[in-house]
Amino acid sequence: MNQKSIILGLLAWINFSLILFSQADFLTLRNDNVRSDYSLELSKLFNLIINQEEIPDSLLIFSCPMNQNEYRILYKFTDPDTSKLINEAYNERQNLLVEKLSEGRVEFLIRQMIMSVFIDGEEAEDFFDGLEYYYKLHPDSFCNAYKKLITIDKVEKYYRMRTLNIGCLNNE
Repeated sequence: MNQKSIILGLLAWINFSLILFSQADFLTLRNDNVRSDYSLELSKLFNLIINQEEIPDSLLIFSCPMNQNEYRILYKFTDPDTSKLINEAYNERQNLLVEKLSEGRVEFLIRQMIMSVFIDGEEAEDFFDGLEYYYKLHPDSFCNAYKKLITIDKVEKYYRMRTLNIGCLNNE
């Protein structure tokens, strides 16, 4: 690789990082239960997606928000004022998650269940429709994931999935 290629690559990375970091409200969210490396890991994930590189499962799982504030950071990337490249990376992230769920990957399903606590807005309806669809196709896998989740967290927290949860709890 010649020096010009290295410099152009570095400039592209800096430009990408500036676009990415300008999209999130880091100052107001920094101390509100956001994992310290969440924004950086999102940046890494979107960069890998944009460069069409292999995405480690661990990074894709980590990109799933664990609370409302992380969700707000992630959702900011859907803003119409965000660059088309970032919007496409966000959409590809969603597609990768759906792909992992269709493979029956419980660790991805648990992260989606955690999101049920705080997801809202225009994505919430599609989100819950997706969970219901998954439940209908894979009730055993769904219930196994739900039972794992409630062993480490409060059942009441997941009330928004109550119609599906009742099916799991009735099958015990």
